[in-house]
Amino acid sequence: MNKVVLKEDFEVRSKILALELALDNALLKEEEVRAFKDDDITYKHLFTEKHPKHNVGLYAREMTAAKGAVIIGYIHKNSHITFLNKGKMKILSESDGSQELTAPCSFVSPAGIRRAIHCLEDCIMTCVYISSNPETDKENLSEQLEENLTSFEETLYTDDYKEVGLLPPTPNYKGILSW
Repeated sequence: MNKVVLKEDFEVRSKILALELALDNALLKEEEVRAFKDDDITYKHLFTEKHPKHNVGLYAREMTAAKGAVIIGYIHKNSHITFLNKGKMKILSESDGSQELTAPCSFVSPAGIRRAIHCLEDCIMTCVYISSNPETDKENLSEQLEENLTSFEETLYTDDYKEVGLLPPTPNYKGILSW
């Protein structure tokens, strides 16, 4: 089995934090970048039933994002498969640095990864995870962005690097749009 190991890059980690802080505090001009809004991003949640032999199901989270949207993702607790089904996006991550992806493509997202995404076109991206209890995990999931994670989403994501055994970024990075 291929194991994807996260190469820690504190400069990238700090750039993502600086971009997140700038978006949160409206420090960027709207014409420079459009932060995500309710109508820019929607989610579709898909679950399989439990496999009788393995006793787990699959969960796919399909995100549709408008051109120009900027997304700061959560930190993923486990490795998973990601598909870019439609569009083009620029991604900054510790695992791959800065890269431009064009659909169709797929990749493995290692545990501990967080991404900053800028949609260069309208995009559809799907992440696939294991669900230990698909029947109950689908409760309370929304097609819109939610401020608080559901209990199931908390098993997948965090916003605390320490929770996944990593050091947090430093909040003093300059040059946030140099990715």
